[in-house]
Parts: sequence; C-alpha cells; structure tokens
Amino acid sequence: MNPELKKQIKEIQAGFSLIEMLIVLLIGGIIMLGAVTALKVYAEAAASALTHARMAAIDNAIGQYQLQNGHYPFPASLKAPVDDPAGHYGVVGAVGTPGIFRPVAVNSPNGGRVDIGTVPTRGLYLQDEDMTDAWGDRFIYAVTEKLTASATYNPSKGNICVKDSTGIQDVALPACQAYYVLISLGADRVGAYSSGSTIGRPCNAATLEGQNCKYNLGKGKFIMTILKSGNGANTFDDIVIFHAAGPQGLAPSGMTALFASPPGCVAKGWVPAANPGQLTPPAGTIYCQKQ
Repeated sequence: MNPELKKQIKEIQAGFSLIEMLIVLLIGGIIMLGAVTALKVYAEAAASALTHARMAAIDNAIGQYQLQNGHYPFPASLKAPVDDPAGHYGVVGAVGTPGIFRPVAVNSPNGGRVDIGTVPTRGLYLQDEDMTDAWGDRFIYAVTEKLTASATYNPSKGNICVKDSTGIQDVALPACQAYYVLISLGADRVGAYSSGSTIGRPCNAATLEGQNCKYNLGKGKFIMTILKSGNGANTFDDIVIFHAAGPQGLAPSGMTALFASPPGCVAKGWVPAANPGQLTPPAGTIYCQKQ
C-alpha cells in the first residue's frame, strides 16, 4: 500500500478515536450532572424530613411536659456550649439565663413577655442531638412567658404573633395569641446558632424571614413559611410549627381557616372558601382555604 495512503488512513482513524472519546466524555458528563442533581434533591428532602421528624418529637415532648406540670417549659440557652460549666446547656431555663432573649414588648392584645431560646432537650428527656436541625443548628423555641408557670398559666393568654409568608395575615387564631413556636432557620442558616453555640451567617433583620432570628427585636412576632417561594431577600426556607387555640402547625393543602376581613384572603396560597359547616365565623372574619 502506498505509504502516503497508509498515513492518511491512520490520521482518519486517530481522528475518529478522538471524536468518539469526546462523545463518551460528553455523555458521561451529562449522566454525572443528572446524578449530582438527583443526589442534591434527595439530600434536601432527607434533611427536611429529619428536621420535621425532630420538630414533631419536640412538639410531642412539650405537650407531655405541659400535661405533667400544668405549664410549658421555659426555653434553654441558645448560646450555652455542651460543656457549659454553669450547667445551662439543654436545661429548662429562667428569666435572666444567658442566651435566653426576652423582647421588651410583644404585639399581642394580651400583653406580657415572650421568652426566646432553644429546646430544653434535657428537661424534656430528649437526646442532645434533638436540639438541632438537619443542618446542625439549634431550633428556636419561643414561648409566652405567662404560660411557663402554673400560677399564671391560662390557655386564652397566648402572646405570640404568627404571620404568613407575606407578613400580613395572622395564621394563629385568635390573632397574635399563639402559645409557642418552634423554628428551624433552614438550609441558609441565617441567624442560626450551631450545635457549637456559635452563630453562622448574621441575621438580616431587614427581611421578613429576619423576623425569626432578630431575637432582641422580634417583639413576639414570627413569620410562618406557608410556601417556600421568592428570590433573594424574599426567599423563605424556615420551618415553623406553632400552637394556639386555633389551627396549629404548618398549614396543609386544603386547610380552611379564618382570616380578618378586610384584608381578606390576600395571604399567599390562600383563596376564599365557603363556610365549611363549622360555627358561624365571628363578625369581621371570613373563611379562606389553603391551596
């Protein structure tokens, strides 16, 4: 065979090999990208599930504590390290305990104070790890102060405001009279204290989500994420559970609740609903349904 022809054939074969290799690499990259994306989605779902499970366990333990003691537990210190020499880690605290915040005023018609700290896991006979969410940050536990003592316990005297993710509509009923809230500050970890008692990303008090982590300025008002939505400063990833005389917890799809009218069903994800056959709504309120 002509040497020049043989040379050309080899060059063509080499070219095909390079193209084939590039195609294989491209396909492999696409597969890898899909696998990484799927893994990320799975990890997010797993973290959310773990956080919800721990919050449910805490919520149940708080309920048991109330049944046994006739009042809710006081928060534990948000700042106390695990080996705190003063013994504040995970125990039921008291007014004046370092790392427990006590806003000057609240927005409730009942008046009084709200105490903000973390879950007193040791006082509730929970594991230390139950104090933190899936991202390793301590849950926020805020409670109406009057409900933490038998002498002042009155289930009609909740003091905490819980708003929807627009910051407009009251979700707790009666308005601004929730008993307590549990909050995970979510994957963005803004304003959260880690298991090592240090705060990571500073709280951005200028955002609605910042209501949940500006502990000294919150004045008993918290924002409940009904839907994870928005971008930038308007993104919510906090997980909130609350207890009040009315509907409790994260609002499920199809839930019907009372809202003030006006403004009516303007909260994101809520639409007007017919009377569901319950008691006649109080004057000035209407029924709204969660989409």
